[in-house]
Amino acid sequence: MKNLSIIVLFHNNKRFNYVVNALLNQMELNDEIIIVNDHSNEEYLRTLQMFENKSNIHIVNSDKTGNRSRNRNIGASFAKNDYLVFVDGDIVLMENCLCLIRMTLASGYVGAFGNIINGGNTPEQMNLLVGFDYIKFLESNPKLKDFFKYHIAYDRRSNLIPENFIYRSEWQFFYSGYCAATRKAFYECGQFNESFKGWGAEDVEFGYRLEKIGDIKFINGAYAYHLSHERDLYSIMQNNKRNLYWFFSQQPHAELELYLTFHLSTGIIDVMKFIKERARKMNLEEEHRLERIGELSVLPVSEKYPDGNVAYIGEDMKINQFNLLGMALPFNDNQFDQANLSTDIFCYPESIATRILQECHRVSQKVKIFKTTMRHHICWDTTPVNTLLSRRSGMDRTNYHAHKINDFTFADKGIYYTITGGVATKMPYVHLDNLPEVYLNQKPTKIECILFDLTNMLTDEQIDKISALNNIYVQGIYKLRLRPDQTMLRLSEIILGEMQLLNIPFVYIINSGTKIDENDIWWNYKARHNDKIIIYQV
Repeated sequence: MKNLSIIVLFHNNKRFNYVVNALLNQMELNDEIIIVNDHSNEEYLRTLQMFENKSNIHIVNSDKTGNRSRNRNIGASFAKNDYLVFVDGDIVLMENCLCLIRMTLASGYVGAFGNIINGGNTPEQMNLLVGFDYIKFLESNPKLKDFFKYHIAYDRRSNLIPENFIYRSEWQFFYSGYCAATRKAFYECGQFNESFKGWGAEDVEFGYRLEKIGDIKFINGAYAYHLSHERDLYSIMQNNKRNLYWFFSQQPHAELELYLTFHLSTGIIDVMKFIKERARKMNLEEEHRLERIGELSVLPVSEKYPDGNVAYIGEDMKINQFNLLGMALPFNDNQFDQANLSTDIFCYPESIATRILQECHRVSQKVKIFKTTMRHHICWDTTPVNTLLSRRSGMDRTNYHAHKINDFTFADKGIYYTITGGVATKMPYVHLDNLPEVYLNQKPTKIECILFDLTNMLTDEQIDKISALNNIYVQGIYKLRLRPDQTMLRLSEIILGEMQLLNIPFVYIINSGTKIDENDIWWNYKARHNDKIIIYQV
């Protein structure tokens, strides 16, 4: 049977010896470990010294900071064996895990992954869940039977995987805590995508491409546990969502739109097929309403567009189209001046129509819903349609998803309706500015804004100069007094009175030694997505 090259990521990982020793205990002759060090601090580098003289362990240094895809690709470039196993520096593989991975790849699968016990919980959270000192439990070198004894040998993916056999969508659970691929498939599908920034989604995207060239398998009997540590789960969730949209922008297909909106299962895919088949027979609108650059148009499902269609006029005056419903759109926030839809979208179930409205509102300054001459309506059976809301990713907990028409308020303008507000326009939602720009050469216009002076020092004359240099028109100024020791500012704690809901850009002027916390919930409100931070140099 072929040998393994195990690529292990390392960045300031505590108890890293647990990770490596667990691998050494399972390795066979000619297997190897390649540790990729990502700019760890000196105190942690001492941990690596205990492995330097082992012939089957190689230590290499990354040339980029914090790029997990790059680190894995670097490790793979040093691998000499036919099977590649990728392991994070806080994941301990339990007995027989490597054996099961080896057998799975040898049986013809191009990729494999397995259970991770309580991945993501902090030590305190685990203490509360299990009722004892969880870190001490891990330090006692527990066996798999010990985790089952305390009823904590659980990974929710094991129950969800069977729902995805028919349509081969196991890729959505291909998490890189530990995963594996044949060397041939790894390079054939293009390695890990190094364009992702920060935490999340690069593993799922790799799994998506990997499953296009062969079968991947979730190994029910393979287990690993996560070495619990402190983590900023809110920031992780937000960045994961941004990276998922980056993935979608690179491959804007109907399958990924559904994954981003409801996630995938046999039931969800079948319900969407049923909805599209019924809508396609209704002779819905098939012509885009596009007149100028800066407009987006969303068409419903039809014989011409069986998956729906989204279009806009590019800077070259050509129409760019995507076969999507509009529930997820591969664009940054406020990319368009206006989004044009018709009342035909309300032939869909309410949960779909409102998601389309929410996405159109996210990517455009104004949403117009034109009245069609023939009003279509279907009374959907709630049982299958409710399948769409049956499963949400844990990564969606920080974002509000519209699913009822009363999430929005509307104004009747005669031939069309506009969105004027509502719950969905005010609740936190992920801020997207990391996707490719639609318009690169738009002429900047003077921005009307409210200005917040957070420097404790600016005169009116200085503010006028800053306004002219930054092409802004100040409608109002708030001068907030800060303590001298306030160097990291959380705007949600400084600016009070629900001002975050005002639909006008804010400009914040800060001193060079001050920073604004970009992970603050303040930035999750759509009204804040066009705000600007200006650093004042004395």
